[in-house]
Amino acid sequence: MKAYLATTGTLFGLLALLHVWNFAAQWNGLRLALYFTASAGAVAAALSVWAWVLWARSTRSPAALN
Repeated sequence: MKAYLATTGTLFGLLALLHVWNFAAQWNGLRLALYFTASAGAVAAALSVWAWVLWARSTRSPAALN
């Protein structure tokens, strides 16, 4: 489970960074495309943080999870 959470957190983190990079590259582009890129990047960042929080909780003792 910890390997899955670490992999998921890393992949979503990289995806969020790619969306930030794409956002910066398309700064003068269409507003709808920028909105979608920013929204998708925020969702990917939130999923990455969530996976890392779950990973951190899974490394604690089982009594701490309750």
